[in-house]
Amino acid sequence: MPVAYEIAKELNAPLDIFIVRKLGVPIYDELAMGAIASGGVRVLNEGIIRRLGVTPRMIDAVAAEQQRELERREHEYRGDRAPLDVTEGSSFWSMTDSPRVRACERLFRPYEREIPTHHRGCTRGRSGDLRAI
Repeated sequence: MPVAYEIAKELNAPLDIFIVRKLGVPIYDELAMGAIASGGVRVLNEGIIRRLGVTPRMIDAVAAEQQRELERREHEYRGDRAPLDVTEGSSFWSMTDSPRVRACERLFRPYEREIPTHHRGCTRGRSGDLRAI
């Protein structure tokens, strides 16, 4: 957030957050079976879930726990402000501090047309034409 804040300040642009939380496999918490994110985004790795026999009830329990943390962080960072409206045709900058860029890309898949997997940092794009994360 500190880098994004400085960029937004320099550009006199609004700043918002998009929180992502990993859904770890029960007992193997570091192994991701999916992720949830701001705005109700949920991505599951069906291969991992099937291979390890993770039940829908287990997924829901982990997702509920991570949803509480996601909401806590959104409130901590955003306060009572509503999320910015990033609709089709809106311009935005997107930044991530995550070394797991591929996982982040999957969360943006509904919005993207092409995200180069080798790109890290930020780039200018439109919500309907996300170019990089």
